[in-house]
Amino acid sequence: IKKILNTEQIEKLISLTRNSKGGTDINKINQVLKLMSIEKILNYFNRQLEINKVATSTLFDWYCDYISMANELNKSLPKKKKIDMSATILRYPRNIKQAHDGISLKVKVLRNKEDNKKIKKLNKEYSKKYPFENRAFLIRYPEGIEDFVREGASLSHCVGNNPHYSKDHAAEKEITIFIRDKKKPDKPYYTATFYTEDFRLEECYGKSHKTAPESISKFLENYAE
Repeated sequence: IKKILNTEQIEKLISLTRNSKGGTDINKINQVLKLMSIEKILNYFNRQLEINKVATSTLFDWYCDYISMANELNKSLPKKKKIDMSATILRYPRNIKQAHDGISLKVKVLRNKEDNKKIKKLNKEYSKKYPFENRAFLIRYPEGIEDFVREGASLSHCVGNNPHYSKDHAAEKEITIFIRDKKKPDKPYYTATFYTEDFRLEECYGKSHKTAPESISKFLENYAE
């Protein structure tokens, strides 16, 4: 770094990237310096601070993860679909948190291609064999790993972050279902998981792990029958 920056620039950069323990990852700094100048780094991350109210070190970690995941995706993408980091809009995403989360989702799908194929196949099978609804609620089956991630993110529970759910669903050890209020069929409401062996309910949670009310519990009892 000393060969590239003067003392004042080094101090500014270290201040920007210092984590809660007071440390700085020099390798990450070097990684970012390959893509932008010190002036652009400071300007870019100051703009991101206005959008995402988090520590600057968190922004820096998101950006480094974003670059690493883009490189991982590019290894598997055909030439015409590769992520061109020379493009300004990709090198400097308007919202690094959104860009990070979006590419993270694509990487999860890439790393779990076989599970994703199985989940898509099971969606067609379950939708045909086990359709279910009543006057108030309806059931949807996940179409892929992305659905698990979106469900968990929307309801702030572990279905999206814990790969156990998508893997066991793909392996047919469990069935995870998405419960929807008929008045808002596209909005995540409750998520339930059943053991496939005996169709026994394992768990059911709503927003922030909220337990199911009696109306949902009765709905699931009728579904399991």
